[in-house]
Amino acid sequence: MPNADDQNNFSNFESARFTFASNAGQNTPELEVASFSFPQTNTSTVTYTAPDNSPELRPYLSGNKLTYNVYGKLRRFTTKALTVNVKATMNIK
Repeated sequence: MPNADDQNNFSNFESARFTFASNAGQNTPELEVASFSFPQTNTSTVTYTAPDNSPELRPYLSGNKLTYNVYGKLRRFTTKALTVNVKATMNIK
């Protein structure tokens, strides 16, 4: 979060979840790939590592349209717009 400050940072958020979807076929509905809670302490960086039992994404990769969605729940309002950068890395086996 490049523009975080003491009053506006990830502690303003309670939780987030990430979904993944594809047009690969009927067996690829929107899938939740991550869900987590944010710390209540001021921070401008959060790292999440998926557990070993994370969902299988291989069937989704045969489509030609991949969609990521990010949903969040506020803990308290921010006093300015915040810029959030999300970096997703997938390992294909």
